Amino acid sequence: MNFKLNNTLSNEINTLIIGIPEHLNQLERISFNHI
Repeated sequence: MNFKLNNTLSNEINTLIIGIPEHLNQLERISFNHI
């Protein structure tokens, strides 16, 4: 049970870490389009 909980947590953290650059790229594109 503990292992499963930790595994789920690390999966969520990995998703967050992977998602942050994609989110920043979207923001860059949006602000670039507005210039």
